[in-house]
Amino acid sequence: MNIRKHLTGQQTKRKSMDVVEYVVAEPSAIEELMECFFDDEFRVCQYAAWPVGILGEKHPEIILPYLHKMISNLDNPKHDAVVRNTIRTLQYIDVPEELEGEVYDRCFNYLVSPGSPVAVKVFSMSVLAKIAMKIPELKEELIIAIEDYKPMGTAGYQSRARRVIKMLQS
Repeated sequence: MNIRKHLTGQQTKRKSMDVVEYVVAEPSAIEELMECFFDDEFRVCQYAAWPVGILGEKHPEIILPYLHKMISNLDNPKHDAVVRNTIRTLQYIDVPEELEGEVYDRCFNYLVSPGSPVAVKVFSMSVLAKIAMKIPELKEELIIAIEDYKPMGTAGYQSRARRVIKMLQS
């Protein structure tokens, strides 16, 4: 399969799942998918982001070799889908200790930024909570930040906020 070609045209769940199934069956194909994910072309990286997010959730071990580059790519993402699916992936992995500070700072900024999409805020909450569970002195600040936005948050934000706060207080 030519992943780049397969992802062109209209984006569909079926196309994304085809790519995911292909990469799971042919692990070396992750290189081609990640080239698309990091591509400078707006649509290419957008369409590659969905399968990357699915792989991050269901097969994070396939994504791990690209973790450093994915985090660095947040400095200049070509599309919101890249940010959303990078943070989505971070929810499902144990962030390496050497990246925890950088990831925490980035996710905290997404959480408190009024311009961040709700999905990015919600995913960031989960990433932040996992790190804060290892570094207890971060818990209180995180709870305050989550609660500050909670009244304005969507139902999804409020639901995740309740679960994360409960976890942080235990």
